[in-house]
Parts: sequence; structure tokens; C-alpha cells
Amino acid sequence: MRKFIRSKWGIIFISITGIIVIVFLYRINALGPVENVATTVFRPVQTFFSQGAQQIKNISVYFSSVQRLKRENDEFKNTIANLMVENGDLKQKIEDSKLIEEQLNFVTEHNYNSVIGKVVGRNSDQTLKAVVINKGNRDGIKIGYPVMVNSGILIGKIIDVNENTSIVMLLNDNRSQFSAITQNEAKTPGIVKGQFGIALQMELIPQNQPLDIGQTIITSGLEDFIPSNLIIGIIKEKTSITGELFQQAIVEPPVDYEKISIITVILPYND
Repeated sequence: MRKFIRSKWGIIFISITGIIVIVFLYRINALGPVENVATTVFRPVQTFFSQGAQQIKNISVYFSSVQRLKRENDEFKNTIANLMVENGDLKQKIEDSKLIEEQLNFVTEHNYNSVIGKVVGRNSDQTLKAVVINKGNRDGIKIGYPVMVNSGILIGKIIDVNENTSIVMLLNDNRSQFSAITQNEAKTPGIVKGQFGIALQMELIPQNQPLDIGQTIITSGLEDFIPSNLIIGIIKEKTSITGELFQQAIVEPPVDYEKISIITVILPYND
């Protein structure tokens, strides 16, 4: 008997008999108390694993939400950046339109032949104070033509011309000089020169001519291509030494040359 129980067939017999007994007991509801005990014993374990599974699900949902929010945040930032760029472009276009309108009104009022252009570059050589504009030979521009901004403010003249671009040497370049007069009753004359990109200086002003701080300096109209009455700047300081033939003045431009964007080149009508 003992041999049979330990044999393969004995184990099979016992297993089948056990299953039959359990099925019989289950049929007559004899396992109810055992099921209740088992349920009571294993409920905490079941609850633990159930809660763990729910937490894992919650964590998964959380990380999914975080990733979604991150994507939405990145898209929002990109949208803001694009809107800022568009807003900046729009503001620049509006500002350029105002400058163009102002310059058109001025040249129309004074019956000037002119070409409006835009600054597209600045000279990288520190020894030359100049800007590059998007107008050239094809627009009728030649060397020596004056360049102005706003309502008739002279900023320099053309020193080099290509087919589609030109170089404008600014008034504050040390090689720049213009014949000028003071906007007063005496029309005090002088020569305005650039001071190495720092300032403008009016020289060769007769000692006996009136000159006051705050007076406006304008072009005299005595040079080729340069019309009269273009504004150069305002007298900021003056130097008058007794016994000298001439006096000098520091002239402050009414515009910042570094911020110029829209320009007008004045062309002669007889060219």
C-alpha cells in the first residue's frame, strides 16, 4: 500500500480523489466557511495588490499628463516667440512707413528729385564711418550725392556705388566736410568736419561773426549736388579766442547715426 501511494499511479489516484472530494464538498456548500476564512485572510493582500495596480496606473497617467503638458507648453512658447517676431516686424514696418511718409512729404514740399532707400549694412572698418544702402547705379545714384533722413536732416554723402547698393560716408567720419552756415540773421559761415566718429566740429567761423549755443547749422548750398538748408546739427559748444581769426563750435547731430534705417538720396534734376 505504501509502495502504491508513493508510485506515479498512486499520486495520480490521490490527486483525482482529492479533486472529486473538493468538487463534492463545493457542491454541497461545505466549503463556505473555508472560503470565508480564505477571503478574510487574503483580502489585505488582494487590496494591497489592487491599490498598487491603481497607483501604478495613476503614476502612468500622471507622467502621460506631464509629457502632454510639456509638449503643450513648448508649443505655447514657440507660438509666443513667433508672435513676438511678427510683432517686432510689424512695429518695424510701421516705423519705416512713418519715416518714408515723412521723407516723401519733405522732398515733395521742396520739389527734390530723390530716391528712398534702406540701410542694409554698416561698415565693419572702424576707420570709416559709413552705412550701406540698397540703392545704386540702377536707381540713378552717383558719387557725391547727399543723403538725408527725416525732415531734411543731412547724414552724409555717397562715396561708392555699385549696381544695386551704395556706400554713404556719414558726417562724423574724419574725412567728411561740408560747407555750412548758421541759421541766424548773419548766416554765419563755416566748414563742418567729422571728428573720428565722435562728434561734428564747425571750423573757419569768422571771429567777428555772431555765434550762439543752440543755433541750428544748415548746408550753405555752395557745393555741387548739395542743396541749401539741409539740417546738420545744433551748436552745443563754442570756442572763441581773442586775437584768433576764426572761432570753432561743437555741433550735435539731431539724429543717432547708429539707428538710421530709412534714408533719402537727393538727385539733381539736370543729371
